[in-house]
Parts: sequence; C-alpha cells; structure tokens
Amino acid sequence: MSGFGFRRDIANSRLDIEVAGSDVFQATPTALTIPSGVTSGLTVVAGGLTVTAGGVTLSDGSIVYENYVEVTQLSSHATTVICSALSGIITLFSADLAAGAQATFTVTNTFVAVGDVVLLHIGDYADASGTGTATVHDVASGSFKVWLDNSHATLAGFNDATTLNFVVIQANA
Repeated sequence: MSGFGFRRDIANSRLDIEVAGSDVFQATPTALTIPSGVTSGLTVVAGGLTVTAGGVTLSDGSIVYENYVEVTQLSSHATTVICSALSGIITLFSADLAAGAQATFTVTNTFVAVGDVVLLHIGDYADASGTGTATVHDVASGSFKVWLDNSHATLAGFNDATTLNFVVIQANA
C-alpha cells in the first residue's frame, strides 16, 4: 500500500500511519515512534505534551526554548534586572567587583514561580582577572536572586561585560 492512511502491521504488532508513501508514525502497545527517516520531528501545536510515566529521552539534537531574552544590567552589580522569559542571557554591569567581594541582585521574571528550578551559569567571563562564581537563590513568585562572588584574594572581577546564561524549568506549569 502506498499513499495515505493507516496500516496494521500484524507481524510487528503495530499500527503504521503513512503519508505520501512513507511511514511517519508507528504505534505499538508500549511505544509511539516517529521513524528516523522522518526529519521534521514532533511538533505539539496546542495543549502541550504530558508524559505520565517513564521519561523523555533526547538521544540526538537539542532542547530549544523559544521564549528567550537578552538584557543588560544597568548602574551596578546590585541593580535589579527585568527579564521575563524561560531562558536568556544577562550581561552584567561592566564594573569591577572587588577582590573577595560579593553582590546580590534580583531578576524580575513573570515566568518564575515558587518551586521552579532556575539553572544559571557564567556564559562568558570576559574579565581577565578575578575568580567569579554566580549562583541562584530565593526563587519566588515572579523573581529570583543571583549571588555574585569574586573569591580571588587580590584581583577584582566581573568586569568587561560578563554574561550569565539562565533557563527556567517550571515545576508548577
């Protein structure tokens, strides 16, 4: 059979869905499969995708967050940043954070809720000196805080437009 339709594959205990002569979807009692020859992948247009048992395994490719923003911190390392998105890049204020000093700033983000996980790391530590770390704490409804720490004993750090990359994993969506 070539064309469009459903085909019951008794030998393999599955139901094949065929479009334009190619199997585009296969269903068995234990799995739903998009054959490797189908390059467009799976698109969920509305309603989301829910996995109630098991998990989601990504064996090749990537997870892309389309809700992305880039912002630049103004005034100081303590200035609040407004960036409402599920992922993005924060460019820090370009000023030295003294040796051994810390700074905390708030990220206002309408996509964040209590219980969400915010992953953050230094994307580009453009400063040639200092030893910088960045961590997230106090995840709340509509915001989270970022703690910057220059643990170097003698050199300042976090200058020269250092960037922080973040992604929000929504636990309460």
